[in-house]
Order: sequence, then structure tokens, then C-alpha cells
Amino acid sequence: MNSLGEAVHAVFFIGIPGLLLGVFWRRYATTRRLLREGVHVQGTVLSVSPGGGDSNAELHYAFTLPDGREFQEKYDGSDDGWSGLGPGSPIDVTYLPENPRRSLPTGKGAELPETLVFTLGLLFMMCFGVGGLMGNRQRAADSRRSPLPQYEGEAGKPPRTPPPKGPRPLSEY
Repeated sequence: MNSLGEAVHAVFFIGIPGLLLGVFWRRYATTRRLLREGVHVQGTVLSVSPGGGDSNAELHYAFTLPDGREFQEKYDGSDDGWSGLGPGSPIDVTYLPENPRRSLPTGKGAELPETLVFTLGLLFMMCFGVGGLMGNRQRAADSRRSPLPQYEGEAGKPPRTPPPKGPRPLSEY
């Protein structure tokens, strides 16, 4: 594989999974932080777009801080229990006091099992990528060597001849 092929291989099997690992673990860390330090307020549903097929549902909601500032946010995720919600419905929201833009509907966010499953899958993909790159380098190194080592014998002596085939004469015993 040439260096362009190795670079593309590295990007797809190491770089992109590494980036996704960072995204998943950041989402999980934010969810954990919201659970530990978050402030709960009553919000209002602005709209619900049900997910179809492979797409997630979207929940648009608004909430007001105690100081009167209002925030409108969006949550993409599974639509567990959102089918009964409509514009104007109350919803519990958890936000970080130092950054209210970091908010989630209470009880939503990245959970440890799904984060671990994604992590294992991405780590497998990264190992496959590293193994592929190392295997290509090994094959390239092997192809530069001669197929069989050459026997040079002892210094100044011709190589020994193999023993004759067939039964040995009785006189040798």
C-alpha cells in the first residue's frame, strides 16, 4: 500500500473513530455532570418531531432561569414518552448553572451502557486499522527480501552433498 493509501486507511480506521470516541465520552461526561450539578426547572414543550426509521426524534423546549432569562433548546434522541407531548406541555429540564445552554430534559442523555458499546465497537475498528497498517508494512518489508536465504557454506569449502538415497551397504555398519 502506498503512503496515500496508508493515510486514507489511518483516517478512516483510526482518526474518525478516535474523534467519535471523544464525542461520545464528552456527551456522557456532560450527562453525568448534569446529574451531579444540574438545576431542575419546569420548561415548556415548543414542538415534537417524531423520529422515523433511522432518525431520532427532536424535542424543542424552552425554560426560564430564576433571573428571568429564557432559553430555547433542542434535544435529539429516542422519543420515549414524547408521543403524548404537544406544544405548551410542561417538561422537566435540567441545566448547568454556569452554562444554561447545557441542558437536557430530565432523565435523558448518554448512559454508560450505550457509551461502552460504542466505545468497544470503535476500539475494535481502531485496532483493525492499526493491524492493517502494520500488516501492510510487514508485507512490504517481506517483499523487499529475497524469497529464500542463500546458503554460503563454510569459508572456502564447497557445500556438503546430501547422503545417497536408498539402503546403505552392510559394510558401513
